[in-house]
Amino acid sequence: MQVVGYYTDCDTALCADCAPSGFGQSDYAQWEGFEGWAEPLVIFDDTESDSVTHCADCGAVIDSALTEEGYRYIGEAVREGFGKGMQNPVTVLWLDEYAQWDDDLQAMDEFYRLLPKDSAWVERDDLVKYARLAGWFT
Repeated sequence: MQVVGYYTDCDTALCADCAPSGFGQSDYAQWEGFEGWAEPLVIFDDTESDSVTHCADCGAVIDSALTEEGYRYIGEAVREGFGKGMQNPVTVLWLDEYAQWDDDLQAMDEFYRLLPKDSAWVERDDLVKYARLAGWFT
């Protein structure tokens, strides 16, 4: 279990790189506090979330685990991008973070199997096309 970030309030998170230096040693003196929280909430790499979390300072994806609903959210965003005939840079960032297949169709298939299948999801072949458009496959 590795610390990957901190929720500093209900809507704001910081990645471990952007958090004040004392946070890593549980020194929250630089933190302004939030509605009775004793300290920021630590985000571990296995902390599950229903959505992708971005760092409020640098914008990077905070690489924590996703729930089934989180994967569904990514799937719906990809589907919406296909419907508009365009690549959403944020969706590409999410797929790059959570679908680390690196030119490996077998790894992409394993990721695809994690995604909930329902009427809102895109077909596997369309996902491969999207990955090629994004430059992951040649």
